[in-house]
Amino acid sequence: MNSIKWLRNSVEVVLLLGTAIVSIVVPLLDLAGLLDANSWIVQRIPTLTLLGVGFLAGYVIMERRGKLDEIAAMLDERSLSILQTFGVETEQYATSGEWSSAMAARVSKAQRIDDVSWIEERDVQYRWSQTDREAHKKNDAAIDKVIRDPKVTWREICIFYPDEPYRFEREKRYIQDRKAAGYSLGYFETPPIDTPPRIGGFLIADSDTQDGEVFISSADSTIWLSIKHPMIVGYFANYFDSLWKRAKKLKVGQTVDSQLLERLEEGLRSKQSAD
Repeated sequence: MNSIKWLRNSVEVVLLLGTAIVSIVVPLLDLAGLLDANSWIVQRIPTLTLLGVGFLAGYVIMERRGKLDEIAAMLDERSLSILQTFGVETEQYATSGEWSSAMAARVSKAQRIDDVSWIEERDVQYRWSQTDREAHKKNDAAIDKVIRDPKVTWREICIFYPDEPYRFEREKRYIQDRKAAGYSLGYFETPPIDTPPRIGGFLIADSDTQDGEVFISSADSTIWLSIKHPMIVGYFANYFDSLWKRAKKLKVGQTVDSQLLERLEEGLRSKQSAD
């Protein structure tokens, strides 16, 4: 990080020196008549002046971008501390497995779940260690149990990727399971335009209570958080509701759209065959 900053500062200095030479020395030589003998330079003084302005503009842009990068880095490093200072209970997990285990424990005692996932699972699983994989299996087992609990309301939104048939088979199993009476499923063909680019998915537990909690993972599966704060949980809950209204519904409560499910399955199979 320090070497990159040093390199950027060095480029800024060179750019500034070039700007000074082009913008000051060349016009002074022209005023003194020292360039009259060289028709090539005289004809191109406007171009050289423009070049100087371009250097100056480049320097200003780079300098401002450098400052923005520094501010962004500072916020990234201190964001959790800032949230905690304002009384926001946050937890950052070192691995996907730790995050998954914590989520499984919270889901096991929840009465209401809202779940969103945009990522292609195979694109992030290569980051998982064996411990992570075991934790995710336990999480899946906890989800299976909770989804079949008649006292639990579970709404899920996802995207079905053709090269991930196991995701569709898993959700199809939930849809057709009569014991999963409180499970509802909606989907999008592609991520909506308003999808936060750095968020790969989130799960909200008990958003309608003061004990609500949201679990968030980054799109590249390198950051895993959980946050407990009514306003932040409420923000994610409102966002989920807006997504839910726009999603195509395969199942709502005990009502299954069998025709949509069949068309979706046929479409995925044709795409898999084409690939």
